[in-house]
Amino acid sequence: MLWIMLVFILLVFILVILILLAPLRLAFASIYNQDQQSAYIEANLFGIKILQREFDFEQQTEDSDETHHYIQSLKKMREHFPLYKKFAPKVRIKKFSWETSIGTGDASTSGIASGGLWSVKGIICGQITNFFNVETKPELSITPDFHKAIFDSRMHCIGKVRVGQAIRAYISTPAKKK
Repeated sequence: MLWIMLVFILLVFILVILILLAPLRLAFASIYNQDQQSAYIEANLFGIKILQREFDFEQQTEDSDETHHYIQSLKKMREHFPLYKKFAPKVRIKKFSWETSIGTGDASTSGIASGGLWSVKGIICGQITNFFNVETKPELSITPDFHKAIFDSRMHCIGKVRVGQAIRAYISTPAKKK
């Protein structure tokens, strides 16, 4: 009987260690154009979706209660910034792509707008590489449209983090007192 209990305890211990060392795959996608403003987040553990959430920002701007809820969510995110700051270096970015089409209808202002957008994208990518462990070169593209007014942006990011590292970052972050 003692052997069975020891084997059971050993198997539970090995299972816990495997779960803590398992990679959690995180995927983020965002689309912003005239027809659709949305973001998608997905988390997989052992190939099983454990989180799948889609945010439709177009609907939230039409409904004032949803907008209020969105603003409250942003305030909560700001409160959790120490957690994000500790958690971010543990995330390994495996893929980051961001394609944008921009145009104003006039060739000269479209060129200026695309140049300004390159500056903004460079700053944002610099901050991403500063906070996260980026393992691949980000794929950035801007396509100026000189004939029509357009803004279309698509972003896709895939990252991995070990479950144990995520738990450790969460535990080691001091709780904010109210």
